[in-house]
Amino acid sequence: MKSSEIIRYFVISILAIAFFALCFFTFVQGFPLPDQPSASEVASITLSYNDSENDTTTEITDSSEISTFLYGAFPLCYYRIIGTTEGSSIIDIVYTLTDGSTLEMSVNETTVWWNGKAYPLMDKGAIVEAIETLYLNN
Repeated sequence: MKSSEIIRYFVISILAIAFFALCFFTFVQGFPLPDQPSASEVASITLSYNDSENDTTTEITDSSEISTFLYGAFPLCYYRIIGTTEGSSIIDIVYTLTDGSTLEMSVNETTVWWNGKAYPLMDKGAIVEAIETLYLNN
C-alpha cells in the first residue's frame, strides 16, 4: 500500500468513528432545544402552573438566579427526534427579554412546547420535578 492510501484509510476510519460516536451520543442524550436565550438576554422569568386549582406563580428577576435557572433547567429539556408528544402543559414559563419581548415555554412530564413546537423529552418528568421543587413549592 502506498502512504497516500494508508493516510486516506486512516482519515476515513477516524471520520466514520466520529460519526458513529456522534450518533450514539445524540441517541443517548438527545438534542438541546433550539434558540435558547442567554442569561444576559433575559430580564425576568415567570413560572406558573397551568391550571385553575393551583395559582402559584414565581417571578425570577435576580440575574444570578436567572442564570442558574437557564443553565439548570434547559439541560433537562433535551429532546428526541423520534417520540410522541402527549398531554397538555402543567407549567408555563415566560421569559421576558431585555428588549421587552417575551418567549413562552410550557412543559409537562413528557413534552416541552418551545417556539410553537412540541418536543418529546428525553428525561421524562425531570424538568417538572425540578421546577416544582426549586421554585413553585416554596
